Amino acid sequence: MRGFGFRPGGKNKNAKFHGMCAPFVVASAPAISWRAMGSSSTLRGIVHALGAESQPENPPCGMLHGLPFSFTTIWSMIVRYVGCLLFHRARRPKVDWIPHPDLSHMSEQDYAWQVIQHLTAQLAVHPQDRLAYFLRGNAYLDQRHFTLACDDYTHAIELAPHDPIAYNNRGIAYRGLGQPERAIADYREALALDLSYRDAYNNLGLALSDLGQFEAAVQAYDRAIALDAGDWHAYNNRGLALWALGRQDEARRDYARVKTLLEETERGT
Repeated sequence: MRGFGFRPGGKNKNAKFHGMCAPFVVASAPAISWRAMGSSSTLRGIVHALGAESQPENPPCGMLHGLPFSFTTIWSMIVRYVGCLLFHRARRPKVDWIPHPDLSHMSEQDYAWQVIQHLTAQLAVHPQDRLAYFLRGNAYLDQRHFTLACDDYTHAIELAPHDPIAYNNRGIAYRGLGQPERAIADYREALALDLSYRDAYNNLGLALSDLGQFEAAVQAYDRAIALDAGDWHAYNNRGLALWALGRQDEARRDYARVKTLLEETERGT
């Protein structure tokens, strides 16, 4: 599941952008810990990561097919387009897939609902199955049914109150419901159970940013980066928070780091 925005904006549910934030920046999604790395949701471009300058107040103008245009505007459009290509190429799974009549054509959504139905039947027979609640919550989260996901994670937590991942994922669901305060409480509970939980720090930063608490968000992203210097989501999100704080030079450095990490992903290094 690829979050829902900075996300407001996630994962992660994915896309709340703060008006104060830098324009055309890759939005990173909440990190959902039950599968590989969290995600990316809304893409607004990576102009700053590519080093494009902001437009001057009085840019030079010309004519394009009889219409006035700004050279700086055209350059910005080109850079944004290249940024989108770079981002999508970096995120594209590198698999050699060949169509075959024996392969399933079931969509991800259909598969998710099949999983939900199977787990619901499992819980009807074993109502104390913590893992079934947790996995069904993940499936509901993928389908953006945040209330149902919260309910299932709550059941899972009641049956196993010391699982940091369940708190983290319920926090994502609360954030999807527009309840950042409850999300923050869950992320902090997850971190109380596991201080090395990188994804929870990143998600905490997103929820704090939802409330405009950008200084605290930067501190949370700092912790995520200290735990994993290769996590481009944390650099991207920290850049957004730094930009909102008026610390554009630091934000640009983070965007440049995002660009480098995405290029490394593309090269497979």
